[in-house]
Amino acid sequence: MRHVHALALLLVAAPLASRATSITYDIALPPASGATFTGTITTDAATGTLQTADILSWNIELRDGGRSLNLTPSDSAEQIIGTSNVSATSTALHFNFGGPIGSEFLIQDPDVGSSSQNLFCIQTTGCTGVGQDNYQMFIGGTVASSPGFGTDITFATAPAVPLPAAAWLLLSGLGGLGLYARKRGA
Repeated sequence: MRHVHALALLLVAAPLASRATSITYDIALPPASGATFTGTITTDAATGTLQTADILSWNIELRDGGRSLNLTPSDSAEQIIGTSNVSATSTALHFNFGGPIGSEFLIQDPDVGSSSQNLFCIQTTGCTGVGQDNYQMFIGGTVASSPGFGTDITFATAPAVPLPAAAWLLLSGLGGLGLYARKRGA
């Protein structure tokens, strides 16, 4: 009976020890007005509604043909998540355009309000007042906007990676059950 308790403890404790501490999502957006957005966003592995503190890091490259710019935390860029329109699953980041008016997901450099402002933004009413239900970018004050999306957009996805801890857990559980059955049969 003591072995059964040890096995039960192992099966309960192992998943807790193997919880992911972060998830890196690849930005997956079609071009907007000839501009492209690529890069990654890393969260603290929170799922459900995201808050600003859940975004750990980002590296977003904005390209509009002739110019290219990277937004990263080390460039003193800031990020803002307004209200509850951004949500995460273990495989994707979503923005809900059906949420409160003016809600946004914004990453920008520190030149806010200047003619050299650079930003990546998704907002229910258009980050620059241009368009609605779309995403936009500024490079040096020049805006590029996507067409409207309606109610929801998946703007980043996480690559599927098998978890070694989960495989170890499955094998140890099966081994434990085999040992238990062997001892019980003897």
